[in-house]
Amino acid sequence: MADLFEETERLKIRFIRAYERLHELGKITAEELDEVIDALDRLDELTEEELAEKLGRFRRLEKEEGAPS
Repeated sequence: MADLFEETERLKIRFIRAYERLHELGKITAEELDEVIDALDRLDELTEEELAEKLGRFRRLEKEEGAPS
């Protein structure tokens, strides 16, 4: 069980770093970054729908970059 927890924490850190990079590049605001970090910190408290709502809106970045949807 500890391995699962540690892996989850590593993934959270990777996500946070990726969103920090988006903020550095001016792709998201500081407020959006704070919302992402809050959502990831509360991952166990959010439903799948709530998480999809909070993080799903960043799909626009894929479209802006020309990535396939």
